[in-house]
Amino acid sequence: MAKVKYTSDRDGMWEAMLARKSFTRHEIAGDVKMHKSSVVVYLKSLVAAGYLRETKPEDPFREVTTYTVLKASRLRPLLNREGVTLKQTARQRIWSALKVIGKAPFDWRDVCLVAKTTKNATVGYIHSLRNAGYLRKVAGDSPLTPEKYVMPPSKDSGPLAPVIGKDRREVYDPNLRKVVWRKEVGDVQS
Repeated sequence: MAKVKYTSDRDGMWEAMLARKSFTRHEIAGDVKMHKSSVVVYLKSLVAAGYLRETKPEDPFREVTTYTVLKASRLRPLLNREGVTLKQTARQRIWSALKVIGKAPFDWRDVCLVAKTTKNATVGYIHSLRNAGYLRKVAGDSPLTPEKYVMPPSKDSGPLAPVIGKDRREVYDPNLRKVVWRKEVGDVQS
């Protein structure tokens, strides 16, 4: 199989698993450049949740355990160690809401209602996405009018929510697998 660059996290592991369909833990660890113990923890949770089938060798000294994808989904399953599904993060809910309501002008209150998030979480994420060019401000230049935005269809990069870096100084898009915005020294950030 041709080497594909995956991120060194669970998103990268899941992408590698989907690409291979059947694999060993060694193959996935090599694809994402992670220690096998980290891969094993995630594999166990995926098996427990029914996303993967584990096939143990008849002779454990000659063969290795293989895994096969049973349920493929574009979004990585959010699971705890026991395979129990975790709730979506606030940022993922906001991103999903923006993909639905973002064609028409919206403000932070609209997003809060759809995503069921707090004002602080929503406003902060909207500002970071605006800085990264995902959102375009269309109204709200006066202090009495909330800022309104739209999300151009070309900015819908995929199902995974862009990740805001430490101190809101960068935005990483896991769909594109790259940093799409970084605050430079001297930039004024709103």
